[in-house]
Amino acid sequence: MDRVNDDILRLLAERSAYVKRAGDLKSKTSGVADDRQRVADQERKIIDKSMELGLPIEIGLPAFKVIMETSIQFQQQYIDHLPLEG
Repeated sequence: MDRVNDDILRLLAERSAYVKRAGDLKSKTSGVADDRQRVADQERKIIDKSMELGLPIEIGLPAFKVIMETSIQFQQQYIDHLPLEG
């Protein structure tokens, strides 16, 4: 169990790096982290992948909803604190 938890944390750290990179890109365009259409698309992918892997949707979807929502909040805070380009 500890190894799996460590793997999950390593993957979350990697995911967070991508969230920051996307924040860099969004700061140059809309400056808004939240994209409800993208969230809906990702939720559909999570449901499909959970079914493919035999992971109960009751575990996979809520876990990813928390990851996505907290990532959006983190990304918006990151964007808001980036220096303005001039």
